[in-house]
Amino acid sequence: MFGISGGHLEAILDGFTQYKIRTIDVRHEQAAAMMAHAWSVYTGQPGVCFLTAGPGFTNGITGIANAYLDNAPLVVLCGKHPLKEDLKGALQEMNQMDVVKPITKWAATCYETKRIPEYLAIAFRQATSGGQALSLLDYRPISSA
Repeated sequence: MFGISGGHLEAILDGFTQYKIRTIDVRHEQAAAMMAHAWSVYTGQPGVCFLTAGPGFTNGITGIANAYLDNAPLVVLCGKHPLKEDLKGALQEMNQMDVVKPITKWAATCYETKRIPEYLAIAFRQATSGGQALSLLDYRPISSA
C-alpha cells in the first residue's frame, strides 16, 4: 500500500498499524497512485494507494487516470473532511466524487468507521471484476472525533 499520511486518514492509518498492514510512504500522491498502478501490472493483484483530502487527492488524479486507462485493478483510499463541517469551508473541502467518477469504475463514500470492511470488500470486488477496474473509496467520518 502506497501513500502519504494526513489528518483526514488518521483512523485508517491507525487500522493499518493495528492490523500490521505494511505501507510504503512516498513523497507525492501522484507517485502513490502510479506505484499502486505498477504493483497491479507486475503482480496481477490490485494495487492500493491512500491519499489525503483536497490537494492530496488532486495530486493523485494523474496516476488514477493512468490506471483507469490501462484497466489496472486499483483501489484508492481517500480521506475527506467530517460531514458536520460540510459547506463551512472545512480544511481541504472539495467535491472529490464529482472529480473522480468519470475515471473510476466504482466510487463511494463511507460515513461510518464500522462499515469500512464492507466498503473495502465492494471496492476490491469492483477492482478485480473485468473492464475498467478502478475503485475509489472516500472515508468521510460523521464527526471529527
